[in-house]
Amino acid sequence: MTTSTVKQVKGVKGSLSVPDETKKRYALLYLEEALVKELYEVCVKWVDQAKRHGATSQEIEHILDQALNHHQNERKTA
Repeated sequence: MTTSTVKQVKGVKGSLSVPDETKKRYALLYLEEALVKELYEVCVKWVDQAKRHGATSQEIEHILDQALNHHQNERKTA
């Protein structure tokens, strides 16, 4: 793993590092959760975080499509 793909965690003593890939995946998970819970005001934050840590437009669009399908299926069964 190269140093460009690892960021130091602020405020933590020692050599604890979190890879960008991990941060990207968490941001995408939090985006998905916010969409499912209809917390749209925080979605921009998670999209920005995901992009900052290497998420592609396709990865983000996939999460958005999944959330849209989830909401459409809920309305059909209601």
